[in-house]
Amino acid sequence: MKLMNMNFIYLVASFICLLDHLYFINIEINAHAFYTFSSFELNKNSHVTQVYNFIDGTLFLQTETNLPLKSKINWLNYTLIYPEGRTTSQAIFLLDHFLFEDESKIKFREINILLLSPGYIYVEIFSHHEERLYYPETNGSLFDASNGKLLHKNVNLRTKKEVDMLNLLVLNIDPTKNFIYIENHLDEFGWKLKWSLFNSPQKEKEYLRQIQNGTLDISSSEIFATFYPFPTIEGGYGMAYVAIKTRRTITQTGASTLKDISSYAIPEWFLYVTFLEPGSENFNKPVIVYQSELSLKSNLINIDTCSSGVDGTGYSCILRFERELRGSDGSFTFTPNKENHSILQITFLSTGAVSNIETLQSAKDKSKLILKSLQPLPYGGFLALYYENQTSSIIGMILNNNYGGNSFRIKTLSEPDLVSIILPNNTLYCFQQNPSLLAPSDYVIDRFVSIPLKKILGEDIGFHNLIIESSFPAIGSIIKLRIKQIFISFRIPVQCSSGNASIFQENNGGDGNDYGSVPILRQTFSAKTIHCSTLNDSKVISIDILPSTFNLPNAKYFIQLDNNFVQSKETGEALFGTTKNTWWFSTESVKGFLRLTVEGTRHFYNLQKEERSQFFDQLLLQIAESIPIPKSRLFTEQNYQQDPSVKDRTQIIFLLEILSTNNLKQEINVKDIITDLNTMMEFKEISPFSKKPLCQYLDETYGFQRKSNLLEEYKFELIGGACGIGFLGLLYLLAWKKNPQGDSIQIFKLALIITDLGLDISFIFQNGRDVPWLFLPSIIILIISIVFNSISAFGILISEIIREEGFGKWFQENSQTASIFTLIAAADIGSLEIFWSDLAGFSLFSAPFSNKAQNQVFWGTEGVRGGGWGEEELRF
Repeated sequence: MKLMNMNFIYLVASFICLLDHLYFINIEINAHAFYTFSSFELNKNSHVTQVYNFIDGTLFLQTETNLPLKSKINWLNYTLIYPEGRTTSQAIFLLDHFLFEDESKIKFREINILLLSPGYIYVEIFSHHEERLYYPETNGSLFDASNGKLLHKNVNLRTKKEVDMLNLLVLNIDPTKNFIYIENHLDEFGWKLKWSLFNSPQKEKEYLRQIQNGTLDISSSEIFATFYPFPTIEGGYGMAYVAIKTRRTITQTGASTLKDISSYAIPEWFLYVTFLEPGSENFNKPVIVYQSELSLKSNLINIDTCSSGVDGTGYSCILRFERELRGSDGSFTFTPNKENHSILQITFLSTGAVSNIETLQSAKDKSKLILKSLQPLPYGGFLALYYENQTSSIIGMILNNNYGGNSFRIKTLSEPDLVSIILPNNTLYCFQQNPSLLAPSDYVIDRFVSIPLKKILGEDIGFHNLIIESSFPAIGSIIKLRIKQIFISFRIPVQCSSGNASIFQENNGGDGNDYGSVPILRQTFSAKTIHCSTLNDSKVISIDILPSTFNLPNAKYFIQLDNNFVQSKETGEALFGTTKNTWWFSTESVKGFLRLTVEGTRHFYNLQKEERSQFFDQLLLQIAESIPIPKSRLFTEQNYQQDPSVKDRTQIIFLLEILSTNNLKQEINVKDIITDLNTMMEFKEISPFSKKPLCQYLDETYGFQRKSNLLEEYKFELIGGACGIGFLGLLYLLAWKKNPQGDSIQIFKLALIITDLGLDISFIFQNGRDVPWLFLPSIIILIISIVFNSISAFGILISEIIREEGFGKWFQENSQTASIFTLIAAADIGSLEIFWSDLAGFSLFSAPFSNKAQNQVFWGTEGVRGGGWGEEELRF
């Protein structure tokens, strides 16, 4: 009976916890993981306590019910909001996975969550004991966030019990790679920072395992004050820490704990930075980036944040000077030191070189405000959130060097534990535990509010990377197949570095964001290779592409540039790349020919003009219904011709264009349309074509034949033609140089005449029967023109030989060459002009033609138009 009661209580409790997540309404999220919520609401008995985001843009909202403190810690309640707008809620009963200590000695517990990738969460339980410090009560457990399933339990990351939860677990800039855990130690040799590098599990059965570990020692003559670890763009980690000089000897007795620091008379302190490069065994030698001789007898120093610059400026840390200790709620009472500035931004390179030190302006009346948080913004600057007791408001202000503006106020019922997150689109999202009942100010929190923040560094063009100015192909564009180069334009000079560029093809209509969807890798290479080069004063990167990469029509591709693919040319600092599925585009549609059967061709010829247009419309409709696809994806200009490959020209072909689509989740691509079309033509009797009368007229033996790419098909002919033109141009220059007064253009004219005759003859015999009733007239016209030109040319030459003694002598000297050019005149009598062109000063091209002969050549033979030559002119 007791067991049944326990099961019933467990079932009811699970039902209540799940109900807390059924009240999301009217949520709108766009396709790129950046959110615009029209409204948001939870059950009135629950509230959001923490909010995180995964690398793919999914939001993780941890919630709690308004139950007694010790009771609600038994559950981990959360809601996932996916980029496409889908939401799921989970309630994990922690007592099933953690063995808690005796609750009579526990003041309170707190859940610590670390989001891993892809979609995993690491959970720890921290307890505040009556006799001990804040410590992890149990080892951690790894869960699948999508369904709350336990993957691994009893996972221990830590090496000591008493720890500070803040700034210890840091994800890599690419959370799919690894994360680092750092804890501070004090022994007889001084302060140490012990670090451990762990893998990020990629599969359900993959365990968390330690990859690497090490120790960062603090000088024995310094007291460790605070530290801040941060990920680097290259995929490593950085560490900033403050050490204070002292002459006292530090022992393991604990005489120099953090709470005792304010009792020392300390002459100076330093801000150090050090880096753990990818593949390195330990952090490199710490470098001082800031130091001060300011006495800190009654002061504490805090590193609010350290972050990477998006514009190649390196890294920056924010130092804050305060007189008061940390309050019980985790906030700092803000009272700036009179001898120094309140908030200091120190910018430095990965080499440790300091590039800038700035004082950030903050709220004017700081004495009435409590600084709750200071966070870096994706589009430059920092967001400072203050709490004002008098008005029960949160005041937000954007800080950036000497810029202090874009402030806003959020009304609250009382001082709340404001839960907020800044998303990559520079929007602040805030959640409050209790709904506000006060009149609105600038913004009123009623469970949820979103506030767009000023973008100090400007807008981006869709890459979520501010230094990218443009690209080819553009995002969302349609490109030709087999392009061989892509380009990226940057706002600053850059140079190729060491990161990779990877090109993926969308697989089976998936968007590449779901964990189960695996895109097809088409090409990958390092920026170190010859495939990457710079143009246009180093502001444009050119990337060479293999012809086989973009080879599928109507397919969706995306390019991912790793961080550090390029670096700033000025500073040498790594720059951010592009995220997965951000730079996407599609290949173009396909054109091809369909052929009607003999019966279909006969039926088509029997139709009137208007009926033929209806024939094409109905045929496309029947094809679209059979596949099925929207009819709008099929197009024909309704032009047709007889198929030259059919001997008796009894069948016609027409051009069909199959258009691409960006909705590949619901529609098939062009390749599959062609495959289905050919299959249904081949099996007309049993395919949907069996019920489509016009589709029965499609010739299955011909199928769908793609229209050839003329540039690709005739590339060698075009190359040959270009070389020929170049050769003629060289001959022209040589002839002109030898005799500038000569008519050197005759070189090109003669070449065109010969080419024209060859094309005429080739066209008649290869394509003359495409229109049968024109074949015979084409031959007759060609023969008449050749006979006419030949008679005219011979007549002019004979006339000149008879009448002009000088011309006869010239002809005898150049008879063989002159005969060849005379034969060429059968194509065009104008070729005789080369005889008097004085080309290159050669005597062959300096024939003494009379003016009358030149006029006859120009007009086509004046003798024929004038009735012929006289009897005397025909005597030899």
